[in-house]
Amino acid sequence: MIITGPLTNDADAQPIARKMIQVLNEPFHIQGQTVHIGASVGIALYPDNGQTAELLLATADKAMYSVKTSGRNNLAFA
Repeated sequence: MIITGPLTNDADAQPIARKMIQVLNEPFHIQGQTVHIGASVGIALYPDNGQTAELLLATADKAMYSVKTSGRNNLAFA
């Protein structure tokens, strides 16, 4: 979960999510092993997608799962 300060517009969330995906796609090393992971990001914005933390998380989760079913390593807005 990433929580940001106020955004100028909803589209400002996209470069943040793209950077997260880029960083998480870089291989990293654990105990001598190279590990590769990916990221599927769902974006929910207050107040349009929910006015409580629980609703925002649920909405972002649904968006994330839509990314996972459509190929992973991408993002989706709620």
